[in-house]
Amino acid sequence: MKNVVSQSQIQKVSRKYQLVNRKLLKKSKRTAEMWFFFHYMFYNFFIMGFTISKFDKLDSEILKQRYLIDRVSQLILSKEMNCSVTTLRKALILFDMPTQNRHDLSLSLTAEEKSVILGGLLGDACIPLRGRDAIDNVVSVKHVNFVHSIKQKEYVDFKFSILKRLVHKETPTLFKPRLDVRTNKFYQAYGFKTFAHPIFDEIYDKLYIDGHKTITQEYLNEIDDLALSIWWNDDGTKNKRCKQMALAVDAFSLPEIELIQKWLLKQYSIESHIVVKNYKGKQCWNLTWYSKNVDLFTEIVRPYTIPSMEYKIKSHLSSSPVTI
Repeated sequence: MKNVVSQSQIQKVSRKYQLVNRKLLKKSKRTAEMWFFFHYMFYNFFIMGFTISKFDKLDSEILKQRYLIDRVSQLILSKEMNCSVTTLRKALILFDMPTQNRHDLSLSLTAEEKSVILGGLLGDACIPLRGRDAIDNVVSVKHVNFVHSIKQKEYVDFKFSILKRLVHKETPTLFKPRLDVRTNKFYQAYGFKTFAHPIFDEIYDKLYIDGHKTITQEYLNEIDDLALSIWWNDDGTKNKRCKQMALAVDAFSLPEIELIQKWLLKQYSIESHIVVKNYKGKQCWNLTWYSKNVDLFTEIVRPYTIPSMEYKIKSHLSSSPVTI
């Protein structure tokens, strides 16, 4: 019987395992079944057999100690044993150990990592609800997403350089172009996400209330100069025609905006004004400051401004920025 194997099956096997000739698969169901059986045998007897030989009896004891007792994460443990995470998980199955990832509870954020995360979450970063979280609000371990336009590649790389210890991948991801229904244009995104860890649950609880970002005094108290700079580079703009800076805050309620305004004045002596504008039928809220406040704010964020983001403060720079 001809053409009994679907095209999707042919493409899946051909692309993933590179063992199948598409023309050969199209010839008959019998031929297709033989190839699928070959793949099954190859996986179970060669791959799994290789895994058994890689982790001998002594290694199983190390796995038990490090994974079950010390609760070291799979990523860290795979690096310790010089293997991939996939190979490690196969070994866990062979030795009857749970494959659910265990988190390194001793992990703590450095000052720089915490600042980039806290500042980024006030801007474009987010902690998404995943799976059961979004359905029935069950608590699970969170991660942080950092995504920008490909035009801000250097800025994303700057964030990644500080947070790479918290990311599984070696480099940020270049996403496929997607249509933005608001502008009816295609945009290409570039970014990364941290691995899931209970440490991000604590940050989530401080910022998110009922699933929405909510500014509180407790959260603002943890914002330092680097965090403020990240927030500014995400959502700040400068007026090219006059000495004016504006921070977009329309994601927050008016009481929250007023809280930010008071915090800027108390913490940095920045006198700002709440400005609301109509943009395409939608109200957009900004915190705006002028004149001497612009100079003062520039001096605060300048040490953390990378060259590609100088346009945010370029007309007010007195010297070259210093990156961390």
